[in-house]
Amino acid sequence: MKNFALPIAALTCVAPFAYSTGPEFSTQDRPCPPTRLDSPPSVLESDGYGASVATNGRFWFIGDQLASMPGCGGLPLSCNAGAVHVYEMVNGQLKFYQTLVPDVLSFLDRFGIWLDADGDRLAVSSYSADWPTTTGEGGGYIFEFDGDSWNQVASLVPPPEFTGRGAVVALDGGVAAVAGAGGGWARVTVYEPQSEGWELSQIIGSPVPLEPDANFGGLFDLQDDWMVVPAYRDPSRAFRGGSAFVFRRDAAGVYQFNQQILPPEPFDDTREFGSSVKIDGDTLAISSRLAHREAEAQGAIFMYELDGDQWVFRQEVTHANPVEGDNLGTRLALDGDTLLSSIRRTVAGVSYGVIRFQRGADGQWREVGPLIPTPVQYAGGYGKSMVVDGQYALLGADRERAVPGVQEFPGAAYLFDLSCGECEADLDLDGALTVFDFLSFANLFQDGDLQADFDGDGELTLFDFLAFQAAFDAGCE
Repeated sequence: MKNFALPIAALTCVAPFAYSTGPEFSTQDRPCPPTRLDSPPSVLESDGYGASVATNGRFWFIGDQLASMPGCGGLPLSCNAGAVHVYEMVNGQLKFYQTLVPDVLSFLDRFGIWLDADGDRLAVSSYSADWPTTTGEGGGYIFEFDGDSWNQVASLVPPPEFTGRGAVVALDGGVAAVAGAGGGWARVTVYEPQSEGWELSQIIGSPVPLEPDANFGGLFDLQDDWMVVPAYRDPSRAFRGGSAFVFRRDAAGVYQFNQQILPPEPFDDTREFGSSVKIDGDTLAISSRLAHREAEAQGAIFMYELDGDQWVFRQEVTHANPVEGDNLGTRLALDGDTLLSSIRRTVAGVSYGVIRFQRGADGQWREVGPLIPTPVQYAGGYGKSMVVDGQYALLGADRERAVPGVQEFPGAAYLFDLSCGECEADLDLDGALTVFDFLSFANLFQDGDLQADFDGDGELTLFDFLAFQAAFDAGCE
């Protein structure tokens, strides 16, 4: 049953929750407090816990890039080589499962500076690992889950001629890729599993001539057959304007250049387009952390959707009440209809912030509010790493202090349940319950979209309308 007359009840306007978007976020504005995590007992001394985060849904991974681990010959017992801590999601809580280190530990490897997970595989980058053919040029590792534990199965070794440092790693199925830091390699190396382990299969450089400081590589992303590689200081349209290069994997498994995405006009008001990129399904987010709009360098995020074999611009996303230097979009996380972005805001002397955006039933992205850690005054580096999967988001704070004023940074991470405090009936995500939410429900119902399944029985019937009306009448507080 999908056709019915939609009665419009008396409508009231109820805000789901209040939040501040001024220069300082209030700790009273978050709908639900997060769960705080810090380093497990397997670490001798933590330094940079929360530098990176990733998840495959069941397992959640937290990089501890300068962790002191036993057994690598440093002074006195360790060498700040780094580690990755594995947690399992059990009834909405993260339970410590395992600590990972590479098979060879060496001084200041910064193992775990970046992570990506897909299925039963985890890719871990190492900023300055030593290899037989290179000296401290970084790279990465592949770990696999055997049903009981996570184990290293391969190393992602850069070609000997590469200089720079391995920093960003991306993983999708049977493909892993690593990019250098800063100017670094200015290339992306692609690896695939072969009969004797994972081997280098392709080196991707810019398909057009770029200035040496264009920073090709950066915070790239990889999903399905698509790879998006930013060059966030590409000056071809404006000084440090930036651009992004899209590659598509062909039937032979080779990434071919598909499209260059330039920032929408006006070019002069957009800087560092490609600061971060994220792909999820048919949605692509590209940020410009120095975009000038209402305020200088407030930042902006550009949303694209896949149309055939081209990514087409759909919407520019900014935040309410911006101030100079907000740098929205320095880091991004994207899953389904949820987008998270870092922002520079000052709370108790620490600059940080994360803002949540949601895509409504009309396809438009809207700001929902900030995600705030506790206690805010300690959470340095908050939002430099983030991942979202379904109703949960994990945010790192790798410069969090153990004690105020002490210059030691063991770090922490914060797990948010995004469904907590959610206003289910606010389908257009405008922060109010109005006739437009009824119209959104009717459209979803008519299209057979299970977002309209308000009674949760897996079918769309008259009872879903009754459940929606009950949720609407209850309001959102």
